Amino acid sequence: MKIIKLFESFDREVKYDFSIDGDKYQIEFKKLVDTWELLYYIWDGKSWSVTNVPSKGNIHKVIDMVFGKYLNKFIKDQSPKEILIEGLPKDSEKEYVSQRTKAYLRYLRKNTPIGWDLSPKGDPRNNIIKLRYIGNETRS
Repeated sequence: MKIIKLFESFDREVKYDFSIDGDKYQIEFKKLVDTWELLYYIWDGKSWSVTNVPSKGNIHKVIDMVFGKYLNKFIKDQSPKEILIEGLPKDSEKEYVSQRTKAYLRYLRKNTPIGWDLSPKGDPRNNIIKLRYIGNETRS
């Protein structure tokens, strides 16, 4: 009996793994109809966690790997039109806009992929950051 994969061309997830200073990370891009969502996790010794913070690694190195190297690799390999990023708050945070969202925005404002537009331009009203493809000629 031959097994056929249905919808093989409609991949819904793309994952990348990397390590920094002994901490293990996984980046996951999930397809949501016409939009992709970027999530990244740190290995806590038992499972992949979205809320933990690096124990040994430098968060700036992690952000550079996630939003520099692997985001650009994903864009090159998959040609998405829109990517959503949410900076989930740590348990102790009281502010509506998380420190993670602010850190991601600081990085992405200085390092927006060529041909992409970053929203919001100012402070976010929620924890969602949207990258939208606008063409190769423009850099926001």
